[in-house]
Amino acid sequence: MGVYITWAFGRAGNSPPATKQGRQTAYQPPRTSWSHPPRGTLKLNSDAGVFSDGSVGLGFVVRDSSGEAVMAGAKRCAAAGDNSTIIEALALRFGLENVQENGLCNIILEVDSRNLWLAVRGEMEMDPSSMLVVGDIQHLARELHYFEISLVKREANKTAHALAHYGKDEGYESVWNENFPCNWYIRNDVRLEPN
Repeated sequence: MGVYITWAFGRAGNSPPATKQGRQTAYQPPRTSWSHPPRGTLKLNSDAGVFSDGSVGLGFVVRDSSGEAVMAGAKRCAAAGDNSTIIEALALRFGLENVQENGLCNIILEVDSRNLWLAVRGEMEMDPSSMLVVGDIQHLARELHYFEISLVKREANKTAHALAHYGKDEGYESVWNENFPCNWYIRNDVRLEPN
């Protein structure tokens, strides 16, 4: 049984309740289902998949404290070799770019890649090409009023994974603010327990 740490950063005066700015928060048990973010905060889950035909799909979903999707995206991208961390990083960057373009600013990031989680926190050295993407993520995250990044089990990230499949199959970039293609996954991925 493992644990994970949430790492948080906020600009002065923009920290959500019960979270300390710029510090690691308490150890928590690993989650295997999606959980609601605190009120006033959105949660961005991202994922990527490399499929048997060599294609790569990226997906993300942003949900509010009631579990409702406010944005989702999917796209296919060129293969990035066999480096799963850079592929996961491309998915997170794709989500953060769209969050920023849409003016969303208090975000909890959740990923299921331990290497990506460590790299974004600045706790893992990576090859130069991976660090370029991670540097983009760190820059985009610092532009938000508040963000934190959490490592979750794959089971807590299945909607983003479904969107990565969708992106691989569609072959072009799609971003939705309504009429989401994966409503079944979004609804069934939400843990109905209170915060």
